[in-house]
Amino acid sequence: MEAAEKLGISDPAAYRARVEADQAKAAADNAIRDKNLRAAKAEGEALLRERNRNPADRLAMKAMTWSLGGFKNVGVVNVTIENTNDFAVKDVGIRCYFSGKSGTELSARNHTIFDSIPAKTKKAFKEINVGLIDSQSAQAQCNIETAGRL
Repeated sequence: MEAAEKLGISDPAAYRARVEADQAKAAADNAIRDKNLRAAKAEGEALLRERNRNPADRLAMKAMTWSLGGFKNVGVVNVTIENTNDFAVKDVGIRCYFSGKSGTELSARNHTIFDSIPAKTKKAFKEINVGLIDSQSAQAQCNIETAGRL
């Protein structure tokens, strides 16, 4: 009753109603706070996943041609790469597979393109020497493996 008197309430039922209303408001405030905290935590986790994602996941090889160079034993490729990331990328790692007429894989070569690609753009790279390949190579396929954030 002392607490009720400090608030100027003399009726115990009115004080009880006031306390219950205050508790209900505090519970509602806590529920909103918890909901906002969960939403902020989920957003932070999503941002962290995006930050740690391999930038190569959003790179696409839009065009690729190849030829034999040197003494018909050097793979030379031309590629166009599209960057759909919201940031520029650099040092794109590609892996090219060379096959014979029968489709049998004869060799595979890794190459890093030490250049950058701005966000939301395409960029062509011409005459990339990927190294020595089998002279019987008749087909080639290149894939994007890695990339770094710029």
